[in-house]
Amino acid sequence: MVLKHSEECVLTSKLLAAFAREAEFQEGVLQVLCGGGDVGQFLLEMDVDFIHFTGSSAVGKEVYRTAAAKFLPVTLEMGGSSTTIVTQGVDVTAVARLIFYERFKNCGQICCVLERLYVQDLVFDPIMEELCALAESQVVGDPLDSATTLGPLAAARQVDVLEDQLGRATRDGASVVTGGRRLPTLLGAYFEPTIVKGMCNDSPIMQKEVFGPVLPIVSFSKIDEAIELSNDSCYGLSAFVYCNEQKITERIVSELEAGQISVNGASYFSNDASFGGYKDSGIGRVRGDIGYYNATQVKVVGRPSN
Repeated sequence: MVLKHSEECVLTSKLLAAFAREAEFQEGVLQVLCGGGDVGQFLLEMDVDFIHFTGSSAVGKEVYRTAAAKFLPVTLEMGGSSTTIVTQGVDVTAVARLIFYERFKNCGQICCVLERLYVQDLVFDPIMEELCALAESQVVGDPLDSATTLGPLAAARQVDVLEDQLGRATRDGASVVTGGRRLPTLLGAYFEPTIVKGMCNDSPIMQKEVFGPVLPIVSFSKIDEAIELSNDSCYGLSAFVYCNEQKITERIVSELEAGQISVNGASYFSNDASFGGYKDSGIGRVRGDIGYYNATQVKVVGRPSN
């Protein structure tokens, strides 16, 4: 396997290479390359048997075209804007803590974390209050400082993207309930944990991937509305449902267009469960039995019977 990691966080791939050496992998079994898109393009043009890509939907589609021309199998794990539906009757405090953790872990820089929050109107205000209190209690700073609870973004350019997304949302009528600013006094790409409300579902902050500590919240009255709003997206990577009524939960889960759905808890994704998305979130699956067969060739051998 040849691994080309993101140029913005190369230390992870270097650590993986070090583990391979420590485990005494045979020379050449795993090779790690560093660099930008030009290195990725170079790899695509080589004589390879299989391509896996994790990244944006736009680049993933280019990878798919290249693979199609060479008739190569691929798995594409691309963008996400994971929906979350919260219905009335839930434990507001417990659910708010789960939501906050799922949105803001790793400073919101995980493709499958929840990004859009739809809350039933009867619990909208208390959920909002809990989330704002949690956001305002965070200590933003150096991740090597034990007092820090929210670290930086991986790249300075991402702060510009967040500001643009928030600016467009507020110009369209949304309001920032808490946060919403970069933190220039800190050395690095820091942004306040941010809660936004009042945006339309076609706002870029709802339709585009928001890779940072920003959570847009929309209220709904009927379950049909929440499902429709959730599926009104080009993405379908993951979703979260918080509901205490089994029949309603089963209906939501069956109708949501997402590759993996967590119910009443944090992410249930694991290495033995397949992972992948619907629509522009990609094709194929990784992990588990399905992921294994996606990345292998099947050979059938026949023998004459005795």
